[in-house]
Amino acid sequence: MIKLSLHFKKFLECAKCCRSIVNSGNVDNNRVFTEMVIFLLLSPFSKEQHEMINQILSEKKIKSFPIFADLIKIFLKKELIRWATVETIVSTNSLFQSEIFSKADWISHLQKRVVEHNIRVIADLYSNITLKRMSELLNMSEEATEDTLTELIASGIVSAKIDRFEGKVVFTKNDLEHSDEHVLLNQWSSQVDSLLTLLVKTNHMISKEEMAQSIFENGKN
Repeated sequence: MIKLSLHFKKFLECAKCCRSIVNSGNVDNNRVFTEMVIFLLLSPFSKEQHEMINQILSEKKIKSFPIFADLIKIFLKKELIRWATVETIVSTNSLFQSEIFSKADWISHLQKRVVEHNIRVIADLYSNITLKRMSELLNMSEEATEDTLTELIASGIVSAKIDRFEGKVVFTKNDLEHSDEHVLLNQWSSQVDSLLTLLVKTNHMISKEEMAQSIFENGKN
């Protein structure tokens, strides 16, 4: 399954397969664990990928691999990442030399993840920015910056509009995040309504019991 998913560059599926193998405890957990972390770092940003990375960072096992812990923290920070920093880490550490990545062209995918991370950081920090300035921050050409940004907009990872005439990018609130906030608010409102209804019913039942008890005691007298 891992080889099949790797062939189609479905890195998140590869990471999930590795997670299942690690949890089974039937193989060399350390090797598969390191491959799982690399697959996660190669995966495009998504809620599932973000949750898995945070889960791994909270596990005790990650302490045995400080290089991976440091890499994960770099990607979780809302700061621009210098590709040179990541490249130095992965090129000088033997943990990144697994045979499974020999034909995956994974360095270029990791570099793409760095660019995507940086665009998301820029989207958080700026309400609008010129393509020229954005390309300078990303250390890319304006054409490559626009192409990558367009992909992220199409996938819903970033919400923005590109004004090609003025060479400007205007960032807006992500619709998916906005939708999630409404869902949570509606759930909270529904739960409050249910609680109030329950309180009213409970109060009504207590009143009925008190009235019945009062009638019973008056009858005895």
